[in-house]
Amino acid sequence: MKKAFALFFLVIFLASSMPAFSEALPTYVPYEKNEFPLWTYKVRRAESLFFGSMALTLPVAILAYNVAVNYLSVPAASSQINTFLIQLGVASTLSAGISLADYIIGETRGL
Repeated sequence: MKKAFALFFLVIFLASSMPAFSEALPTYVPYEKNEFPLWTYKVRRAESLFFGSMALTLPVAILAYNVAVNYLSVPAASSQINTFLIQLGVASTLSAGISLADYIIGETRGL
């Protein structure tokens, strides 16, 4: 009986609060040209390049690590998770290098 009573009051409370949360949405206003500072665009570009290049650098890092372990007598990591963390670290470093190179090229060319 208590559960039914609590459920009834919960439904009544939620139903009575619905008009308070049903305000009309404001009209869409497009972004203005100078709404965000320039550095935010540069950070967004670097972030997009970093995570976008991870799709390419991670398989390259995995392949390079496997070749190094199998053919170049580099000692293997102690566990599978350590192996993946090493590969992820190499891929992240490569992706950060790509982002940094893009930033340097953009700054020297004035883009």
